Amino acid sequence: MATGSGKTKVMSLAMVWSYFHSLREEGSALARDFLIIAPNITVFERLMEDFGDGKVFEADPLIPEAWRGDWNICMCLAPTSLHA
Repeated sequence: MATGSGKTKVMSLAMVWSYFHSLREEGSALARDFLIIAPNITVFERLMEDFGDGKVFEADPLIPEAWRGDWNICMCLAPTSLHA
């Protein structure tokens, strides 16, 4: 997706939908745990800004008020290096 096209929004919506589907639908094969891999430090820093403290989930009305008590997600982000 191009810059400014809503990648962060799509990622956060997919995570919330998957989380609550898994939580509320019996037999759901969707995830409640997520791994986000950044291709470089610039993208990593942006992900930290949006996802690091869960800001993205608070900034947008993604989680219905009645479900907030069920939202239990912890973000653990760490940079990695592919240099040998």
